[in-house]
Amino acid sequence: MKTVIAIDGGGTNTIAVLVHEQRVVAYTKVGGTNLASVDTNKIQALLKQAMNNLETQAERAFSSVSVVFAGMSGGGRATEQLRVKRSLQPYVRANAKIIVDSDVLSALYSGTFGERGVVSIAGTGAVVYGLNARGEYARVGGWGYLFEDAGSGFELGRQAILRSMHNDDQNRTRTRLDQAVLQHYDVKNMQALIPIIYENGKERERIASFSPVLSQLASAGDLEASEIISYARVKQVDAIKQVKSQLFQQDETCVVVLAGSVYQELHLWKPFFEKSLDLVKVTRPKYQPIAGAIVACDLAMQQMRTKEAYEKLFEMLP
Repeated sequence: MKTVIAIDGGGTNTIAVLVHEQRVVAYTKVGGTNLASVDTNKIQALLKQAMNNLETQAERAFSSVSVVFAGMSGGGRATEQLRVKRSLQPYVRANAKIIVDSDVLSALYSGTFGERGVVSIAGTGAVVYGLNARGEYARVGGWGYLFEDAGSGFELGRQAILRSMHNDDQNRTRTRLDQAVLQHYDVKNMQALIPIIYENGKERERIASFSPVLSQLASAGDLEASEIISYARVKQVDAIKQVKSQLFQQDETCVVVLAGSVYQELHLWKPFFEKSLDLVKVTRPKYQPIAGAIVACDLAMQQMRTKEAYEKLFEMLP
């Protein structure tokens, strides 16, 4: 095995690790590098900081890096990939191979250890992505909350709050869902919620923050919460079917990875997916996406480890 750098560039944080042989020898976390919302100068500065941090921790290993894989939020477009490559090139070996792709690939590999398949990511936003053995890929969703974000934390939160608003409009007795909304946002009535939601900045995150509460209510048997989750499950299954049909034969089995915070209450999702999807193995990653970025490095070198070796390596991650 050679020495590699794996990067997981998200909207909130960017994680970079230096792997030498069978060990994680350096780890760092810097600010978010979402390519859709962070300008080039800031991305360059953050990636420089990350590379400098790795070099400081393990200078000798850093000097022998052969492959860098950066799974970046918004990194699926060629223009953005070039932007990241140019940002990294001054800070790694001149002959190091730099690969930039979407962070959804890291999420997929964190659950499959390099096997091709489908990943459904549902955090604040949502997208379904797939990759087959021929290197063909497909995606459904990921258009953002202004268009369609079914199954996302934002959409689950929005549907829950909207239902409580409608209950308030009709002057109904407060339901468990209504009470949970008021308690979560620490307000006494729905009218008081408006300025909190519309306060400038992070409106989407504020709405999405209710989705874990919604999942807890559904787990406890609340009818309104269960109806919202049920609708989201159907939409996610439809998206997975679309991706799977584009990439895999009807009689071909594939792995479906469920990644993102929405799937924390796995029992609300996995049984329905297994019942509704043919020839799939549904799994939830044990490790963070940075683990998948390490796998992507090994794939680039065509030097894959055993599953046991990966698990031992990933246990070294903070």
